[in-house]
Amino acid sequence: MVRNDFRRGLNMGHPTTAIPRSVKPSHKKGIQSTRTKFVRSIVREVAGFAPYERRVMELLRNSKDKRARKLTKKRLGTLLRSKRKLEELGAIIQESRRLQPLNPYHSSFPDPENTEERREIVVKLLSQDPGNYEDAPTEGIRRVLEIATGENIPRGRKLPTDKIDYIRLSTTVATNALLERKGHKHALCITKGFKDLLVIGNQSRPKIFDLNIRRPAPLYSEVLEIDERVTLVGYTSDPNASKHGVQFDEMGNLIRGYRGPGWDGQGDAEGPGEIVRGVSGEAVRILKRPDPEQIRYDLKKLHDAGYRSIAIVLVHSYTFPEHEQLVASLARELGFAHISVSSQLLSMIKMVPRGVSSTADAYLTPILYEYLDGFFNGFDEKLRKGKESDARVEFMGSDGGLLDLDNFSGLKSILSGPAGGVVGYALTSWDEDMKKPVIGHVFFTFETYFEKFI
Repeated sequence: MVRNDFRRGLNMGHPTTAIPRSVKPSHKKGIQSTRTKFVRSIVREVAGFAPYERRVMELLRNSKDKRARKLTKKRLGTLLRSKRKLEELGAIIQESRRLQPLNPYHSSFPDPENTEERREIVVKLLSQDPGNYEDAPTEGIRRVLEIATGENIPRGRKLPTDKIDYIRLSTTVATNALLERKGHKHALCITKGFKDLLVIGNQSRPKIFDLNIRRPAPLYSEVLEIDERVTLVGYTSDPNASKHGVQFDEMGNLIRGYRGPGWDGQGDAEGPGEIVRGVSGEAVRILKRPDPEQIRYDLKKLHDAGYRSIAIVLVHSYTFPEHEQLVASLARELGFAHISVSSQLLSMIKMVPRGVSSTADAYLTPILYEYLDGFFNGFDEKLRKGKESDARVEFMGSDGGLLDLDNFSGLKSILSGPAGGVVGYALTSWDEDMKKPVIGHVFFTFETYFEKFI
């Protein structure tokens, strides 16, 4: 329709005028368009100093003013601009030298803190750059220490921690290892007869209409069945469960056995076996205790086969962890480096989620600790010891909380990176007065998250 009207207008002799082209900004040296200035301002806001500015500051700190002037003039084009830039960077250096304690926050995004007022320093660097540094968080802290103290700290030297209050670290090491299936080889120790429990899983079907369901392979590569068995005494469906239930005294000694359905009027119901009170208060019947010598023999075979990490998942261990603790103690004697005990890691009912969590922890924790060892090697010994008077390290868990080194594990760090992103943009973007929800888009190497903070 439009084309026909246009042709009709030409046939009638209507004049046509060319649309004037907008004048482009000059591309002369030193002159930038509005869009270029905007983009560069955003980049500077995110990345902190431009690369040449960091180089100029290093030259000024080392009293190489002539080289600093030459580099600045080369980048800015005119002597006047370079002089102003040198004055600006020199003032920043003088101000940073007055900073006293240093509080690095979130590793590569530290917060040096003055005794009177707070000043933030943002350092942008690649997460991996083997040609320049081995560990990105350590390199970020090194750069901030240089800015805050005005001292030249060469790469490769252990960083002093006397001017650091604390370090808070969020990492995606465990996340990437889980997504890439590059975790640590480990074995599963489970009650005899339940070898395939974690493969079978439960009745949940997240993709019920998928015609080509492919279940992921289990994380463990070997299974050791422990010949032991405990069971619960009584029935939760009994309407008179409290009346028929097992009774214990204050010391946990058995007073009376079960008197509900299945009781023949003599002794205790459900067959032979010792009855004890579990951690949750439930009555537990020990049908078969494990043989320590047989377990030691089986664990030694695993150790000789190269396994250094195991996950221990036994039936009803959430309320009766004694058998799991026995297996764990024998494994420590044989020299296993990491042992994930389900009753300690996730003391809850339901064996399947307990088992999945334990195998994930045994799969990821050795990889995580290898990374943390490299991180601690970049600092003096005070940081690893973690005394109250020294600098301390806190790690962000999947729930956004902070954990010390003893409580930080592979299972608790699976969403450490995304949790750090939530905390970061919540602190920087949330307005307490406006109270508008904030949506964050967090990018990582192998995953992307859309997160909402209300």
